[in-house]
Amino acid sequence: MYAPEAMTAMNNSLTGFLNAANTGEFAVNETGGQAMLTAIRNMIDWIDENRVHLETSQRAPMLGSTNNAEVMKPYMVAVATDERAS
Repeated sequence: MYAPEAMTAMNNSLTGFLNAANTGEFAVNETGGQAMLTAIRNMIDWIDENRVHLETSQRAPMLGSTNNAEVMKPYMVAVATDERAS
């Protein structure tokens, strides 16, 4: 799943979660609330730490200007940023 699609899916999930909370379908106690806040903070930290790696992988590598290098540059970016890249 690409980043925009993942963000849309997460937004939709959180919207449903918020609606369920607002209608009283569940309740969260102090311990559960703190655990959720910790998970959210950890996710924010992970995103901040990995954003640089994602941005770097979206740039064409510096392979030079030969014909072979020019052919390989977009291919390498596509491989690094597709949904199966790690």
